Amino acid sequence: MKKRIVNIFTLIITLVLILLFLKLINYKCIYRELFNIYCAGCGFTRMIESMINLKFYQAFRYNPLFFILFIIFIPYVVYQVYLYIKYGNIKKPSLKLLIILVIIGVVI
Repeated sequence: MKKRIVNIFTLIITLVLILLFLKLINYKCIYRELFNIYCAGCGFTRMIESMINLKFYQAFRYNPLFFILFIIFIPYVVYQVYLYIKYGNIKKPSLKLLIILVIIGVVI
C-alpha cells in the first residue's frame, strides 16, 4: 500500500513539473501560431494556473470547456485514486461516462 501512495505522489509531482516546465519555456499553441485561430485546448495551462491560485472565474474565462470537464472529472479521479490505494487496481471508465463527457463537450 505504501508503494501505491508513493506512485500517486510521484504522478502528482510529475504533473506539476510538466506544468512548471511549460510555463518556464513560455509554451505557445502551435495551432494558434500557424493559423492565428484559438483551438479547443488554448488557455489550458493558464486555466490550471488560475485554478491553483483559486481564481476560478479567470480560469473559466481562459478555457470554459476544459474548466467544466475538469470540475466534473475531479470526483472521478479522486474515486480512482481511492480504489488504487485500497485495492491496487484501477477501474476502467464505463461507456456511459465517456458518452456523457462527449455530450458535454459537444453542448458546450
